[in-house]
Amino acid sequence: MSNTIQPHAVFKHIIVDRSGSMSSFQGKHIDMCHRLLMETQEEAEKSGVKTLISLTTFDDRINYPMDLLDPTVEEMPDQSQLRKMLYPRGSTRFNDTLIEELEKLESHADYCRKTLPLALRRLDPLIVTIVIAITDGYDNVSDNSTETCRNMMNAYRKNGGKAILMAANMDAEIVGSNYGFNSDRCITVHNSNEEAIESGFRSIGRLQREMTLGLEVTPITHIERVSSCPMANHQIGFANVDLQTVPTLVMQPPVLTRQHHALAWNDTIDTEQLQDNQAEI
Repeated sequence: MSNTIQPHAVFKHIIVDRSGSMSSFQGKHIDMCHRLLMETQEEAEKSGVKTLISLTTFDDRINYPMDLLDPTVEEMPDQSQLRKMLYPRGSTRFNDTLIEELEKLESHADYCRKTLPLALRRLDPLIVTIVIAITDGYDNVSDNSTETCRNMMNAYRKNGGKAILMAANMDAEIVGSNYGFNSDRCITVHNSNEEAIESGFRSIGRLQREMTLGLEVTPITHIERVSSCPMANHQIGFANVDLQTVPTLVMQPPVLTRQHHALAWNDTIDTEQLQDNQAEI
């Protein structure tokens, strides 16, 4: 990896649970998602680093309301639009969604590197990939198991990928570790406390800023954790739960195929060629 701190490009995927139980957030997570998008836009404009952002929503289905948009060119959705995108409904398809997004991120980064001009490729520029996952419950409809997610996440992180988890109704550090996340980048939020939700999103914002700038990431602090979940004693405890034993998971998942994109990646990124099918699956 290059010693240059500033990345050559940033791919950021935000995946947000919109299952029925997310109604307990009373819309506060929508306001905070809007803030994350606006912060990403501001960072991209200030840094000059080519940034492509995607927003994926899921319940028992998956939607792609934003797919590889350049925040310095495209308008970010406003809060009214986000409310329609994130209106709570359905079940929780977390495992399959996470795996698909990690595959996309790795595919984007691979094509970016392979299609750089040779002279630039030899410098091994930093290409940052970030996935931010926001959920409030356990998967109950996916085909892929927690073990498959963990293996995929470990491989993704080994290749330099960055990941953040914000979770409610569970111990995010323990659950995140079981999914292959770095527990230092997983935070539990109290989903019915507005100040706690804001604190959790501030922590996520700090983490993703450090990742976006290619800086060393500071672990989530004790103060951040307490502020994000001030009623920890009321949380459901999952310390002894092995998510692989959840009966709704299929332990031998089908093989996922990676969608390859024919990219032209020179000094600029051809976002049209990078875009995936935005239709609902």
